[in-house]
Amino acid sequence: MTPIDYNALESEVAEILTKNAVCALATSSDDRVTVRSMVYVSTGLKVYFQTDMSFMKIAQIRKNPNVAICTENLQAEGTATLKGHPFEKGNENFAHLFKAKNSVSYKLYTANKTEIVIEVELHSVTLWKNEGARGLMEFLDIRRHCAQRQYYESEPVRA
Repeated sequence: MTPIDYNALESEVAEILTKNAVCALATSSDDRVTVRSMVYVSTGLKVYFQTDMSFMKIAQIRKNPNVAICTENLQAEGTATLKGHPFEKGNENFAHLFKAKNSVSYKLYTANKTEIVIEVELHSVTLWKNEGARGLMEFLDIRRHCAQRQYYESEPVRA
């Protein structure tokens, strides 16, 4: 692996997260892994969702806060924290961003008394890219504040 500029990759990741509105969120507990599409908002390397407290993902996060997300060519792992109702003090920025980015979901669900905000602090991100005819992966290790690139070497099948 080759070291690359951390700040440049962090900015690229934040830009991808900002421009997209839907990602896959994977949660797990008790040897059961589940995944679902979620609308989200982000600030930097933190991702926010809202959902109903009765859903399986909340029970799983309470038992195991380690989650994964995926959107476009970005896959990431992080730790989820339950932050209370979207209208609670401290969630004002979330509510503002969510309303602006996902107005339909905001109107349909945010006022429900059983809604809860999930904050995911990302720890590691992988971006899959192409450079000409070569595939590569760029890794952002947020905890260690380092970034690396690795080319994906493959051999074609010979018929």
